[in-house]
Amino acid sequence: MGETNIILFFLHIAGAAALLIWSVRLVRTGVERAFFVQLRLWLRRSANKHRT
Repeated sequence: MGETNIILFFLHIAGAAALLIWSVRLVRTGVERAFFVQLRLWLRRSANKHRT
């Protein structure tokens, strides 16, 4: 009985980690899509400031 609980515990941890990784990827993709143009312009401006 105790061995079954340990296996279930690790299955729950693995499932939670997989969901966390997937949700972080979804949020990152959404932010990139929403702010891609602004981010690209900001990076371009900051790169030009450092060249001079």
